[in-house]
Amino acid sequence: MMAVEVRDLVKIYSRGPLEVQALRGLDLNVEEGSMVALIGPSGSGKTTLLNIIGGLDKASAGSVKVFGRELTRLGPGKLVEYRRDTVGHVFQTMNLIPTLTAAENIELPMVALGISKEVRRSKVNELVDVVGLGERMGHKPGELSGGEQQRVALAAALANDPPLVLADEPTGELDTANARVVVEYLCRVNREMGKTILMVTHDPAVSRVADRILRIQDGVIVRDVAPVGEGVEVSMSYADMLRRRIAEIDGQLGALEVEFKEGMMTGDSYVERQMGLKGTRAVLDEELHRLGVVH
Repeated sequence: MMAVEVRDLVKIYSRGPLEVQALRGLDLNVEEGSMVALIGPSGSGKTTLLNIIGGLDKASAGSVKVFGRELTRLGPGKLVEYRRDTVGHVFQTMNLIPTLTAAENIELPMVALGISKEVRRSKVNELVDVVGLGERMGHKPGELSGGEQQRVALAAALANDPPLVLADEPTGELDTANARVVVEYLCRVNREMGKTILMVTHDPAVSRVADRILRIQDGVIVRDVAPVGEGVEVSMSYADMLRRRIAEIDGQLGALEVEFKEGMMTGDSYVERQMGLKGTRAVLDEELHRLGVVH
């Protein structure tokens, strides 16, 4: 089963009179239970992609499904539920509350759900064991090392037992030794708890622990490295990838028209899907034009 399915994802930010395209028709599949690393230069769209999958940001066009649920159609209330129940976020800055102990920081997401105190305490004990911090649970963040703080943040992200963990530069603020420890615990969460992990990192050593390494450049995935041991790398040029997506969209538009003519969908549904596909195609055409490529 696919945990994450992204199709033709486009994100445009307005900067006054200017528009910045952070994602340009990006496609992505993440299998359930896998650990995938996203790498790429600053500004390539890594964090934007993670934020959209995590329900923290909205796509301009395209489709995002997480465990079969289409995020782009969820209203604000449903997105809150989705973030609470389905996704655990681990950020570079950790986002711990400095006046609470490690145990209280881990417990906090469960308090928000109204979970009983006994259940919360049992879960906290389980999670501090998972991240190896049993002896530090009474300490506040300021009394912990950077690596220990990040492990508390990981435990807090797991508090509501989400099937998907999104980690944005989880070792970015850590030295090599602490980074290695945090990565080991991320791997443990993936392998022993069965969590699907999608991780943004700039560190090659961190990315190598993943099952797949995806390189993002200029808002699309330009390289997919096969799992360690297979040694197979699949790559194509950015322009070729844009051409391929345009050809696929043209095929989808043709199939859509046939379905409509055969009465397999309503006129409103046809128009909505057609406009979405044509909008994505226009963005891709514009990008080819920017590159000076004749399509």
